[in-house]
Amino acid sequence: MEGHFANDVTVDKQNNIYVTDSFSPHIYKIDAQGQKEIFVTSYLWDINQGEFGLNGIVYHTEGFLIVSHYAQAKLYKVSLDDSKEVTEILFNQDNLSTEEKLSQLDGLELSGNTLSVVSNNLSASTHGNAVYQMTSSDTWKTATITGTMLTGQTSPTAVTTVGSNQYVLYADLLKLVSQQTAPKTYTLQKVRY
Repeated sequence: MEGHFANDVTVDKQNNIYVTDSFSPHIYKIDAQGQKEIFVTSYLWDINQGEFGLNGIVYHTEGFLIVSHYAQAKLYKVSLDDSKEVTEILFNQDNLSTEEKLSQLDGLELSGNTLSVVSNNLSASTHGNAVYQMTSSDTWKTATITGTMLTGQTSPTAVTTVGSNQYVLYADLLKLVSQQTAPKTYTLQKVRY
């Protein structure tokens, strides 16, 4: 797909801003003085015509970013040091039912060592519409799915933390992408794994 689509944003402890581009394999960086640059580009993030690529992004205090790739349903770790190394975060779905398996990955929320991952499926099927809880014991080289909240055909897109609770946004994207009337109202649901 040609063009650019700024999708999600995060900030590191030096107040640098990082932005994902869903139509190009780039993460952009804007420093505290407002200087902009392509921070990293990776062939791992290439997409086919009509697909969404990079989506959610979070900053980890140990000096890296975690990003989701929508079409691939994969997570990537991006080093913030000079190497800008990009590696896939491996996780196993073998113990999940068909209904629970991740479809396309959207928004992310990191709280301590717990990552919440939103997955949605833009087809008539309900599988893959869920919020997943993941943890890692090896600084996010791998992850373990420790909780799942199925959301039905709601097209969840984003998750955020308010106090000790998390809330997921149901954006009803299926109507939007099937060129029906855009939703006039949206739902926020408390996450319960």
